[in-house]
Formats: sequence, structure tokens, C-alpha cells
Amino acid sequence: AQSEQVPPLSEANLRVPLLIRWPGHLPENTTVTRSTAAWDLWSTLLDLAGAKRPAQWSDGSSLVSDLSG
Repeated sequence: AQSEQVPPLSEANLRVPLLIRWPGHLPENTTVTRSTAAWDLWSTLLDLAGAKRPAQWSDGSSLVSDLSG
């Protein structure tokens, strides 16, 4: 039997939930409907650390404003 394979960039692979727990900053049961990508996490971590994003990074945007309420 031939198994069905999902292409790597299919809709099924792109929509993966992101769960974040950040006591004291993010209220419980908060839902953010904004689409994000893995490279947004790096921009977010740099923003939280107070570091500047390298000039050559054109992708990714910080999620801090979405997480701050």
C-alpha cells in the first residue's frame, strides 16, 4: 500500500498552535489569533532581552505587543 505524504509546506504543516505561559505578564486564557512563524520567536526573544535585531534579518516580527495585552 502506498502511504500518503503531506508536502512540507502544506496548510496542515503550517498551522501549528503555539502555547505560551508567562506568569505575571500574560493573563490566563488569553488567545491571540495573529499568525506567527518560527522566526518571529527569535525577534521576540531579542526584544525581551533588549537586544537589537541584526540588520540582515528581514523576516520575523516581535510578539511582545501581542503578549503584553
